[in-house]
Amino acid sequence: QAQSSIASQLASVNASSFSVSSTVTVKNNVATLTGQAPVNVAAVWINGVAYPITWTSLTGWTVTVPLTNGVNNLNIVGVSRGGQPLAGASGQASVTYSGTPPSPVGHVVINEIMFDPLTPNAGFVELYNNLTNFTVDLSGWELPALGYTFPDGSIIGPTNYLVLAANRPAFAAAYGATKLVFDTFSGTLQPGQILSLVQ
Repeated sequence: QAQSSIASQLASVNASSFSVSSTVTVKNNVATLTGQAPVNVAAVWINGVAYPITWTSLTGWTVTVPLTNGVNNLNIVGVSRGGQPLAGASGQASVTYSGTPPSPVGHVVINEIMFDPLTPNAGFVELYNNLTNFTVDLSGWELPALGYTFPDGSIIGPTNYLVLAANRPAFAAAYGATKLVFDTFSGTLQPGQILSLVQ
């Protein structure tokens, strides 16, 4: 009975189909796409990449995508929890960006390093984007000394920070659970180490 009740309540608020809004908001070098998706859609991929998604409601979604100079043809696909594209869950958008992206050199910087924390395994590296109006796509960038490569869809917004931790629970215990960790690295931070960020 509980299952039937939950299923009927869900059916009454679930989106009937996947849709992409025809209105695309562009600010600086970023496009914001919105739409609706049935509850079996777990993520929305843009050109095969899982950029961060925000669920604005049970079925409403929004995704921000960095743009390149010229026409950006965006193929939008809803995927299941297993990462499989779902039938009928697709759409397209085309956005033109005429700006010239600045070089990230000297703008996306290693801002802070904690290699010897008081709490064991609570080491971290913090990046900072000091550009005031440009989002940087970090997809494929590396921190070789830590054995870390940024996955596709990794972005850092203007004047934003990004934290990579050695261990999430240890980081939360040392600095508070409200401080967001982007990801964890497998390498070890140590004194005298050359830590470089490679595009």
